[in-house]
Amino acid sequence: MYADDLLLLSASFQGMQAMLHICTCFGRSHDILFNVNKTVCTCIGSVMPNGCSLYLSSQPVPCVNSYKYLGIKFLVKKTLTVDVSFITRKFYGACNSILVRSKGTCKTVRVQLAKSFCLPLLTYSVGALSSLI
Repeated sequence: MYADDLLLLSASFQGMQAMLHICTCFGRSHDILFNVNKTVCTCIGSVMPNGCSLYLSSQPVPCVNSYKYLGIKFLVKKTLTVDVSFITRKFYGACNSILVRSKGTCKTVRVQLAKSFCLPLLTYSVGALSSLI
């Protein structure tokens, strides 16, 4: 796991701040710097309490209504919705590129190219979607 693949979930604002504090302490003791510019928070099903701010390494974490995780865009209002159009376009583009550039090539090679270049586009983000299915 890489630090930029982390997704923290908490049922409470206080619980989230406690986890961010644990990340800060762990990072300091293991020489890991979390990039606060790439860190966001959101509230699903409720509104962020007024006047509350979350902090990572003494820097505020912005609260947003949409974010990207593993290439998938999540939109948050009262419920969580998923926008997979970006990945879908990349998948179709990769498939079309293989079909156009491999004309006259045997089917085995074409299938292997699709497995190598198209399939990973779909499977990379399955972990982000598995809880929604």
